[in-house]
Amino acid sequence: MAWYLLQDRVASVRYKYQVAAHSYQGTRISYELYGDARRGIYGYEDGQAVTVWYNPTNPSEAVLERGPEHPDWGTVTMGAALLVAGLVIGVVAVRAV
Repeated sequence: MAWYLLQDRVASVRYKYQVAAHSYQGTRISYELYGDARRGIYGYEDGQAVTVWYNPTNPSEAVLERGPEHPDWGTVTMGAALLVAGLVIGVVAVRAV
């Protein structure tokens, strides 16, 4: 496995794996949409053997981490703020009638 950190903002990872005698190359750490990519690569060393999780029906789809280890608090906060805003607007609209 190899990893790179470019401009202190963009992380790139590359790993090779085999499934049923076919070789593949992956570049994805996880399927998180807004995760900190640097956090993901810091747990891995260049040349380290890693576990690769792949889609059994399409082995070219693979990740190093199956799911988020913690919730995306930015998304949770935004959702809660929109919910509260919607409730406030609803209450104001009902009282105005």
